[in-house]
Amino acid sequence: MKKILFLCTGNTCRSPMAQAIAGAWIKEHKLNLSADSAGLAAYPGSPASENAIAVMRERGLDLSAFRSKQATEELLKTADSVYAMTPEHCLAAQAWFPGSAKKIKPLSSVPVADPYGKDMAAYRKAADDIEKAIQKILGEIQ
Repeated sequence: MKKILFLCTGNTCRSPMAQAIAGAWIKEHKLNLSADSAGLAAYPGSPASENAIAVMRERGLDLSAFRSKQATEELLKTADSVYAMTPEHCLAAQAWFPGSAKKIKPLSSVPVADPYGKDMAAYRKAADDIEKAIQKILGEIQ
């Protein structure tokens, strides 16, 4: 089974939403993939943000049990593809994990804006941007 890893900063908003959205797509399309997420500056064990949980709930997805984790060499090494939310995340991850640099790519040609601390509209926009990018990526894998 191939593994996809999503990266953002704190692993409480964007990458957990990406993990949930990708997980649902993978299940629905019966793909031989798994989705995971991590943060480049995560505080391990933190829950997903309240608004991320709420926006995913609106989409029928549950992030209530999610807990953040820090990106590590081992985590990136075991992933087949790594998708970062912004070009800055890509550059940082490539610098910190040079052995995995070739498999680290931006999720989309347009950076996914960080909704942390913002209103539900910002979270919905981030989720929409993430979903659109994931559908494109996973659609190509099918």
